[in-house]
Amino acid sequence: GPSKRNEPNKNKDRRQPSSSKAQQKKKSGSTATGSPNRVLLDPTNPSFERQDNTIYKVGGNSSIYPDPNEYPEVSEYMAWRLKRNRKRLLRLDNAARVMQSFFRVVMAKATLHHLKMQKAALTIQRYYRGQNGRLSFLGRRKELWAACFVQRALRGHHGRCKSYHLRLQRESQIRLARRWRGARARRVVLALIARRNLAATYVQCLWRRCKAKKVAAYHRERRHASIVLERLSEAILDEEE
Repeated sequence: GPSKRNEPNKNKDRRQPSSSKAQQKKKSGSTATGSPNRVLLDPTNPSFERQDNTIYKVGGNSSIYPDPNEYPEVSEYMAWRLKRNRKRLLRLDNAARVMQSFFRVVMAKATLHHLKMQKAALTIQRYYRGQNGRLSFLGRRKELWAACFVQRALRGHHGRCKSYHLRLQRESQIRLARRWRGARARRVVLALIARRNLAATYVQCLWRRCKAKKVAAYHRERRHASIVLERLSEAILDEEE
């Protein structure tokens, strides 16, 4: 029966070496020591099944469930209680695992939500930085275009003014050169005209002198001839008389 099957387990537990029993006692004592709210997790301790009972508390004058801090060498040797305690410990372990998994799921969801929020924040920041960068780029491009336009206008105005002044200077130089050439040409022409007039006057003087000499010789010859004729006529008249 079940009692015969439990006896070998009792004998096995009784045949355990003193070192393992001491280790179990130290383990049960170490797990039970500390704060009064600490949970006892040793199924071989008799106080394992009474630690959450508020009426039949562990310790006191109870010899079945002594305080593990006072009697750490006391152990449970009944197989069915050990089995029940192990099942309870397994249930506690499963409950702890469930709570831990739930806590991990909650933490994972919170972390995932935090990552999603962080990703969304990064996306919003990226879009904001991109929009801000594009607006800044457009503003700077407009400023650069305005600066280039103003510089181009100033350079064009300066170039036109310089070209106008150069054109005026060249026209004034050309006008002065033309005036100077005209004055020099007029001076040369006047000198030529004066020389020509002088030469013409000299030629005219020579021609008039020559002509006057011819006229004077003609008149002198005629006078001389008239005088000769008068003398001849007077001589003839004298001879006739």
